[in-house]
Amino acid sequence: MPSDHHTRHLNCPASFIDTLSGVFGRPLWSGNSIHWTSAAGPVRAAVRALDAVTVDGRKLQGAISVVQELRLASPELARHNQEPGLGAAFVVDGSPDIVEVVSRVTWYRDEEDIRNKLGVTLAIAALTNMTASLDYGAGHPLPRLPQHDQPSRWSEQDLMSLARQMHRLGGRVWVAGPNLVARLSCSEALFPGTEDTGDPTVVMSTQCVHPSLGRGLAMEASLCLGLPEQQASTLASRLNRMEAGSITGPPLLGAWALNLSGQRLSFRSFWPNLAYIPGFLDHIATWQLQRLELAKDALTHVGKRCVA
Repeated sequence: MPSDHHTRHLNCPASFIDTLSGVFGRPLWSGNSIHWTSAAGPVRAAVRALDAVTVDGRKLQGAISVVQELRLASPELARHNQEPGLGAAFVVDGSPDIVEVVSRVTWYRDEEDIRNKLGVTLAIAALTNMTASLDYGAGHPLPRLPQHDQPSRWSEQDLMSLARQMHRLGGRVWVAGPNLVARLSCSEALFPGTEDTGDPTVVMSTQCVHPSLGRGLAMEASLCLGLPEQQASTLASRLNRMEAGSITGPPLLGAWALNLSGQRLSFRSFWPNLAYIPGFLDHIATWQLQRLELAKDALTHVGKRCVA
């Protein structure tokens, strides 16, 4: 059974514990798991200490996954993957009335300077997952997050600075007021299964308003597929499962889904004003470029066999 634990986990950023404890109260610990009770349902986090080197030579240091458990009358009420915030929703096998919303961060030795910022971001992800869940379950808006109705804290200057960095990486980048669009040239050899006109694209906007989370930054990394809709839908589900179960790769702060046509695969996030951290936008963009690499790898496997 979980118990009070007054010593901090050596590999868990204090910013993560302190932020959630300020809202949910003192946590209960069970080994490397942390438990809270929220208004939407139980919240648990798994803390992992890592000592390994990835295939690209980066040194892993730690990871935290946080899960918001919801009991809903219908899984369709959990609209997180279609109205994305900072987590991906999954129906629990064998319990169709229980949905889990998962977020994860992993940090590396070369990112140790942002570990506490990642901790704050993950804690805010848990809060936004709960906020959206309450709205979806109630069928109407409930009390708002702080800064919900204020103008987006991400500015045009933030987008312009990011555009300059992405230009240097070879992308074709446009900034028009509150919107940034970056197209990354690719070929069938790099992204098998994509259409010839399906250059991967990263889009950011500070003018979108999330129905539950208010104003902030909407982000989408996407590419066009040349797959049947059912196979494309299965691929989106597989990518969400893969990222939720992984301890490597970019943070899972959003969800994969298809657009209405079923031919554009997108990873979408919404970062509310509460999640604003100065100077963090370049990290958010880098994670989406890394995520498109994950999609490339998944598409390579699709070309070899049917996605399970």
